Amino acid sequence: MLRPRRLLTAVLVLVVATAITIGPATGQSEVGPPAPAGPEPDSPPEAASGLLSILVMGDSYSAGNGAGSYYGPRGCRRSAHNYGREFERIVEVAPYAQRSFVEVVACSGAETSSIGGWQGDRSPQIDAVNAGYDLIFLTIGGNDANFADIAKYCLVRATRSYDQCGPRLIEAYDFIQNTYSGRLAYVLRLIRGRADWRTRIVLVGYPFLERSDDFRLRIGSTNQYIEVAQILRDLGRRANAVQRSVVNRLNDEAATDTFAHVPMTSVFRGHELMAGSWIDEGRWFVEPIADAGLNAIDTWYHPNATGHRQEASALVSSALVPKYDLNESTAPWQNFSFGEAGSRALTMRMEVPRGGAVVQLVDAYCPGDRFTVVDNGTVRRTTTDVANVGCGSLHTSDPNAAIGDANWSRGTYFFGPGTHRVLVRVARNASGTTSGDAFFRSTRRVTIESSSPIEDTTDGAQNHRGT
Repeated sequence: MLRPRRLLTAVLVLVVATAITIGPATGQSEVGPPAPAGPEPDSPPEAASGLLSILVMGDSYSAGNGAGSYYGPRGCRRSAHNYGREFERIVEVAPYAQRSFVEVVACSGAETSSIGGWQGDRSPQIDAVNAGYDLIFLTIGGNDANFADIAKYCLVRATRSYDQCGPRLIEAYDFIQNTYSGRLAYVLRLIRGRADWRTRIVLVGYPFLERSDDFRLRIGSTNQYIEVAQILRDLGRRANAVQRSVVNRLNDEAATDTFAHVPMTSVFRGHELMAGSWIDEGRWFVEPIADAGLNAIDTWYHPNATGHRQEASALVSSALVPKYDLNESTAPWQNFSFGEAGSRALTMRMEVPRGGAVVQLVDAYCPGDRFTVVDNGTVRRTTTDVANVGCGSLHTSDPNAAIGDANWSRGTYFFGPGTHRVLVRVARNASGTTSGDAFFRSTRRVTIESSSPIEDTTDGAQNHRGT
């Protein structure tokens, strides 16, 4: 264990990153008068044709601390101008003209535990997740690392202090390196377990807090410094790396494209605050005192209304984020036959419109049949592996039962607009014979070009993850 002096000195050379959410501790009310009443959202939708249904979850960076026009529970700081609401405004007009619905359950001070558990007297956010949502946005993790104190003791001019800043940076580094991945994976799996199979779950990254690279705090009267700006910048990079890694790992283990990660560091570049300057022109953050006084300290170092509009624009621009209803028309399960490993089980052509499409495959009959999907010559993912392979005691001909059972191999694939020629190749025939059956379904009409087992002659396919 490092002694206090050595611990503080170690901060000088730490290479770390951020996932910032500054807000009151779990269950703590905001300082100042109650937030003005605003329009509460309607009841959560059931899967509705033609409606893009959006759920916004997580902490203050999703609730909208700093964006103004607050409504809902005291202390949550849910803003009518958070990035979810601004996303809705963008897609409802040309060129998208997509009718939309937004529900916000994000709350200031939320930690990863607030998704599946109570946050003070507020019910678990997971209770809001149902099969009616096409799109779920989420920011989470900053409060677990107590970044409110990092802003207070490392950045805010009136309260920053080297002896308080150093230990906070060490704690944040430890959380991101050793704890964040497990907690984030738990949260994302929990949401996926409640959401519809067609839902895209988007983990939104946090921006950097400090614009400059050279802001630092002197350690007492010595010639040593805590390189605050560099440490926070590296904390941010590491947090983004954890988020990206978790999203990729969960997609791989479930053979799905359900999760997406959209970082925000480049979006906010040049518009962060500058702790060492009195002038922060062009800022997209709430500056302490200048923009919000002591009665709104939970908004400091949060994106302002402009910042949230920019986040929404970035999300709309991302190919990973659907802008149209995904649930318009889901075809029933269709059976297909397949042959031995290495053969083609199915080839189909899809003309995918602007809203994209989702295709799902599931094994049946003998557990352990696996399939690899090739999209326009590019290999996507192979359906999940299972523990017990072969025609033993497990048996089902019901795809609805198999799709929710880990004993059966399955995969979920998102396709963007355009023409897709999709090959489903047999990766494993669990029965050890030359025949078998499985099921698929799609949110869009597909043209079956071949469904009889034939030898696979595809060459030069490239590995690729995602849509």
